[in-house]
Amino acid sequence: MPRPYGLSEYINWREILLASQTSDEEKKPKHKRFGEPGAEPKWPRDRVVDMSHFRLEAAFDHPKKTVAGEVTFTMRPFNDGLTRVTLDAIDLNIEAVTLDSAPIEWELGDKTITAIFPKPKKANAPFHLAIKFNVQPKWGLFFVGPDKHYPKKDAQIWSQGQDEDNRYWFPCYDFPNQRATTELLATVDERFTVIGNGRLVSVAHNKKKKTKTYHWHENVPHVTYLFSIVAGEMSEHTDEWEGIPISYYVPVGREDEGKRSFGNTPKMVAFFSEITGVKYPYEKFAQSTAIDFTMGGMENISAVTQTERTLHPANVQPIMSSDGLVAHELAHMWYGDLLTCRTWSHGWLNEGFGTYFEGLWMEHDLGYDEFQLHCRDYARGYMDEDTNRYRRAIVANNYDFPGEIFDGHLYPKAALVLHMMRRWLGDELFFKGIRNYTRKFSNGLVMTEDLREAFEEVTGYNLDWYFDQWIYHGGHPELKVSHSYDAATGVDKLTVEQTQETDDLTPTFRFFLNVEYVMKKGKQAVKFEVKEKKHEFYVKLPTKPKYVRIDPGYGVLKTIDYDPGMGEITAQVTEDTDVLLRIHCVELLGKKLLDDKAIALLRKVLTDDAFYGVRVEAATALGKTRGEASIDALAAGLKDRDARVRRSVLAALGSYPDSDRVLTLIRSQRKDKNDYLRAAAIGALAHTRRDEVKDEIEKAVGEPSYHEMVTTTALYAMADLRDRRLVPIAMKLVKPGNDFSIRSAAMLALAKIGEEKKEERKILDTLLPYIEDPAWGIRNAAMGSLGELGDPRAMSVLARMAEGDRAGANRRSVRWTASTGNRARTRCRAR
Repeated sequence: MPRPYGLSEYINWREILLASQTSDEEKKPKHKRFGEPGAEPKWPRDRVVDMSHFRLEAAFDHPKKTVAGEVTFTMRPFNDGLTRVTLDAIDLNIEAVTLDSAPIEWELGDKTITAIFPKPKKANAPFHLAIKFNVQPKWGLFFVGPDKHYPKKDAQIWSQGQDEDNRYWFPCYDFPNQRATTELLATVDERFTVIGNGRLVSVAHNKKKKTKTYHWHENVPHVTYLFSIVAGEMSEHTDEWEGIPISYYVPVGREDEGKRSFGNTPKMVAFFSEITGVKYPYEKFAQSTAIDFTMGGMENISAVTQTERTLHPANVQPIMSSDGLVAHELAHMWYGDLLTCRTWSHGWLNEGFGTYFEGLWMEHDLGYDEFQLHCRDYARGYMDEDTNRYRRAIVANNYDFPGEIFDGHLYPKAALVLHMMRRWLGDELFFKGIRNYTRKFSNGLVMTEDLREAFEEVTGYNLDWYFDQWIYHGGHPELKVSHSYDAATGVDKLTVEQTQETDDLTPTFRFFLNVEYVMKKGKQAVKFEVKEKKHEFYVKLPTKPKYVRIDPGYGVLKTIDYDPGMGEITAQVTEDTDVLLRIHCVELLGKKLLDDKAIALLRKVLTDDAFYGVRVEAATALGKTRGEASIDALAAGLKDRDARVRRSVLAALGSYPDSDRVLTLIRSQRKDKNDYLRAAAIGALAHTRRDEVKDEIEKAVGEPSYHEMVTTTALYAMADLRDRRLVPIAMKLVKPGNDFSIRSAAMLALAKIGEEKKEERKILDTLLPYIEDPAWGIRNAAMGSLGELGDPRAMSVLARMAEGDRAGANRRSVRWTASTGNRARTRCRAR
């Protein structure tokens, strides 16, 4: 989200340098705190008017990349004496402003336009304010199409309003605490189809001008960032659910991929309508695929925009699926659109819900094991950020710009906060609370306390303490658990200790820990309340347990140090029905590097476990053990029916550098029909770090594959192997005309090679111009690459970029690079 640069007031390089030289004796916090120095708290905006409707009439000129139009607002003052209204507008050319059709004066600020009334308005007296404008947008609205570098690219126009970017292409109230119904009258080239929000009222043809005007009307009030347009030459396929049209728009010629990517949508609409207690609330549900889209997907009301890159061939399944993305954006039709966070600080009410309901769809469609694997992935995503970047409360308003908080706390951690509520309350009460919240606040603006109160109303539970520790504080329990059985008394002692450092941000947590003792005959389940740093619980058992199940169903977001020994692990890893508990056992086995019994057990799991996710983890664990017995097991794993397991096996085989047999096994997958497997084989060859693989890795550059994954992996691999032949190859591939994925990978690979001073200056000079590339994703890759390079000249440029780039993702990543005071450790590894 880009802009040329002004020196950042947020990055003080001298302070960073001094901080990096702090004495080891000085106590440093374990977790970096979130928030930029000096960032002021962000609160919801004051409103002087209530806007009930706006109508945008606009002509879009694709060759000139311009918009010219008029937006008309229907408003009512809250109080007497209103003399002016200020709206958001950046880099717009204002032609005229009228109040109830009469011209009035206006003032143009850096980011605003203020309409000045000739006489004060009375409270609740409606008026119409119209602003005529034209603009060549620098952000918010994008024109893509063929050019000298990409002559075959399809022509499209699409908008991206979240978080506060529609102000770049039309005047608006651009903050999420105001809802209004909307209309779009879009005039475009006669070749184009236009997808807007709501119901299509009409399509008018102007044969003389060779244009069409689409009139869309959204009758459900919504916030401004959800207003959207997508236009281009696209194929439409329409399904339906209970009379509601469900449409997919894809580039011409990719209709089969569209059906593959979006075909489950009607089933998802039915499922979400049932579990939310509110039938899908809009006139239609459309999904359009946008070329060069800035995000994976965007939940524009009734008209989701998806990246064109979600379209995929059949041969990359099941590793690639669009269902998660589709489910996430569809869930937002309720949580984000029908109920919208009143301020970005409470954005988890949008994104946490979207993420969790994505998992709920997986549970419904693919089963509980798949859902649990999603929960594990959510936890890993959040904990990586918590460990390596920063820790924060989920509700935090100490950000500089809204894009900073769209992170691992807002999405996966927030999703797990909902899951923990479900595990604690049980399905009946949890979904009762969800339905009450959804119905009560439909068509409304919500804060976290609204959710808490909605649950308390129907469950009777006090949730103050729960929300306080999980939403308004940071961190998670770090548990050390052990148990010992006393045969003389028949009592098992379970010790649970919270080892996390506590402070004003990270508390000692209160939670309920489910534990199940599994005997040779029978089971005994117990629920313990944990609220102190250390507990010792005593349980009378009929016999010694075969194994103890700690937190089945993943009811607590946590790390856990728990190793009951080989006897219990052996029983649990083969018998337990909970995939996450079996995976925990697999991880423990992977640490027993010299234990033949552990390797034999991992081989059994890799061969016999019913769920692919456990087999994937078994392959990963075997990759750590080394030895011929492990190679035998992994060779068997290459015959697995699931490509996801075979991919993990290939990664594990790369850990064996001295085995000719391993090279043969890896090479056997180079012609697999699944592009992911062919790419994984390249990564595995690189990880063996043998000189003889360099030629075949170089030959893989240019090999056709889905999103060029074979070529990108080969580039990363050459960098990882410090193959000097990479430099001239990558220098060519960073240039415009190459695929986006290839250009990005070539930049990162060059930066990795550039760590060697011999090439650094040449690579720096090559990469620097791309921080101003027209494509935001290329700018992002260039910034990450310069951060990896670590050259002081590059870092000074990144400091300016942190303030200037309009893309929030770019600014956030650049600031992170800067704040480390060191090289950004970008993931330039063969994969």
